[in-house]
Amino acid sequence: MSVMKISEVQGYVISLIEAHPSFAAKSVKCIKDDGTYPKIPGLEKTLRDTGLALIVWRIDSLGLIASDKTGLSNEWLHIAVVIQENEAVNRNQKPSVTGILPEDALEYVKQAVQGKPKNTPPGTPIRPAENPFSNLGKVNGVLTIVANFMKEYRTAPL
Repeated sequence: MSVMKISEVQGYVISLIEAHPSFAAKSVKCIKDDGTYPKIPGLEKTLRDTGLALIVWRIDSLGLIASDKTGLSNEWLHIAVVIQENEAVNRNQKPSVTGILPEDALEYVKQAVQGKPKNTPPGTPIRPAENPFSNLGKVNGVLTIVANFMKEYRTAPL
């Protein structure tokens, strides 16, 4: 069985989200966080044009599950999906906007991501994290919700 590399997780999650029927019907595309600080390329344009942005952050660690003296270890990978809505744009009924409410987007993201993959490569399922989501409220007219997931990852020494 082939195991997904850490470098592949972000793109895999993006493909799951974009394939969700509710996002696909509105041609919603995810933004891949490339680590650029303080502004993610394409985010402001997406919020201005469609009113809804889905950003899959770079993969992080939620901590060690177990390790042994041989160097074998299991850890939790942290997968964060940020949902941002420019309400003034997203809810104005123009054909170019998604009209998907951020709470509904959260539900669609969870449906798309949780449980994948199932008993097939690339390995362990994606689960909700201990704090499944945070509603961070509105700043400068943009509402932000962060969905948190985790995936077990094993590292074996050569």
